[in-house]
Amino acid sequence: METNNLNLTDGEQYEYSNKPLNGTDVRMRRDIATGEVLFNADDLTRALGLNCTFKEYLGTDDGLDFLNSIKKKHPEMPLFDKSGGIKDVL
Repeated sequence: METNNLNLTDGEQYEYSNKPLNGTDVRMRRDIATGEVLFNADDLTRALGLNCTFKEYLGTDDGLDFLNSIKKKHPEMPLFDKSGGIKDVL
């Protein structure tokens, strides 16, 4: 696993890494101060064998079912940015 530390201009520090899942490297970012880990959704979609981007997947019936399932299990988890779009991180 490759890990790089990067100090961003706003003072936050993140640790970046790649981890293989089903033969696909999945990019991750961890906030060192809070421990929050974020995954690249397009990488996860490819690792699961889907032939589309994450946003394209969310436009399918399965994608909408996935979102509803996550919101029921984790209502406190923010999935969308302030404008209502999917949070883009990596």
